[in-house]
Amino acid sequence: MDRKWLEKTMEQRGLTYSALRRQFHFSPETLNAWEEGTPARPFSLRKLAGILGMEYHVLVRNLGVRVLSIRERRARAPRIAK
Repeated sequence: MDRKWLEKTMEQRGLTYSALRRQFHFSPETLNAWEEGTPARPFSLRKLAGILGMEYHVLVRNLGVRVLSIRERRARAPRIAK
């Protein structure tokens, strides 16, 4: 994950990690997990793109995170017993 790009973008918009947590309920720990290689959930990326005021694909390209695939999301989804 390109943390420098993210921090520069946040700075340009006057955002801090504290504001991400308090105002937008977006956990900086999520960013730490992405930095460690955990794939990003599309929902979280869309939320962050909205916070930063940019298109989803622009965020993903510049942030350089791996997006959780549909197959991976389905494997993580809870199973409902019939």
